[in-house]
Amino acid sequence: MIILFLCFAPASALRTVAPSSTLALPVRRSRPILLLEDERVREGSMDWAIRTTGRVPYGEESRKFRRTVYEHRDWLDHRSTTRLFGNLASTVSSGVVRALLTEVQVVGLVALFVCLWNSLAVIGYTDFAGVHHAPLFAWASFLQLSLPALPFTLSASSLGLLLVFRTNASYARWLEARMLWGRIVSHSRGIVRQASVWNVLPEGSAERDAEMVQLTASIWAFPRCLCTYLRGPNDEPALKAALLARLGAEAAAPLLAAPTASRPVLALRELTATMDAQSIDEKRRVEMDKSVILMMDACEACERIFASPVPLVYTRHTARFLSTYLLLLPLGLYSQFADSWNHVLMIPAASVLAVFLFGIDELAIQLEEPFSILPLEALCEGIDGVNAEMAGLQKRGE
Repeated sequence: MIILFLCFAPASALRTVAPSSTLALPVRRSRPILLLEDERVREGSMDWAIRTTGRVPYGEESRKFRRTVYEHRDWLDHRSTTRLFGNLASTVSSGVVRALLTEVQVVGLVALFVCLWNSLAVIGYTDFAGVHHAPLFAWASFLQLSLPALPFTLSASSLGLLLVFRTNASYARWLEARMLWGRIVSHSRGIVRQASVWNVLPEGSAERDAEMVQLTASIWAFPRCLCTYLRGPNDEPALKAALLARLGAEAAAPLLAAPTASRPVLALRELTATMDAQSIDEKRRVEMDKSVILMMDACEACERIFASPVPLVYTRHTARFLSTYLLLLPLGLYSQFADSWNHVLMIPAASVLAVFLFGIDELAIQLEEPFSILPLEALCEGIDGVNAEMAGLQKRGE
């Protein structure tokens, strides 16, 4: 039943506080946990989407629900001794499988046509009573749709290498993107750590607190603007609300007026100006500015990943090779299933192979652009919350 479904089923935030004219103190919050059906489900996760919408998102719609930041509970589930059964049970509802319904349907239909044509027109068929019926064109055996298995055997290793290189290249892009954002987080914390120690104003004074509030807000603005640039126009309303809430209308206006691609650089410029106004020795401010330079390097690297896909000639050649291989595969499998009733088992066999081979290419496509599946909002909130704690603002802001 699962195979028949795969072959022939139809293919089918940040805080938003009212803006003010003054900077708001950051509030570090844990990710919301909802209690649904006696289980702890994190808001915004794939499980949350399934339970609140009643269906399984897939394709582009599912990417925003794959931004999970793992915690201890998630790792326990990930290492569960029953994970094999859970993975098998969720095959039909898998977002990757559902995204491939059209391709799998086409391969299944090709396999069905091969079976029907050969049985009715060339070889004949056996009914349920075991009686063999003659074909329509018994004299035209050359019309049989069949290929030897040898070409598929010889080309399988080449196809495998292409798919491995394709997925490795996409995973390398995902890994580099995550490491770049790790550097942004690290250097953001480093600036606040240094400023909280090197600021010469008295601990707890209003002037010191004002400087640290300005600094933490300026640091937070950079990754938040970079997040929106990498996410696209759909994130603009959330960015506007977040900047107005965190920076205030006056400070947020220059960032909101700037083009999306220029905002991260403008935010770093504002950060440099804020650091220059800190009550910190000049030599130490120069040391802090090294982190800003490295954050600019990380921004440029993110832009490079976003603007430059895996070379299209490589992607398209792999897709053409894979598609041709799987569309012709039913012809190569036909003679191998001669012992099954009218070769019918060749249909689910070709469909299953299509699911997994097309699935490998789909994984590469999903990983190739990593920023829409990385938890960038959670990283931005984490930067703001930890920085506020290091700056000594969290306790006084409560």
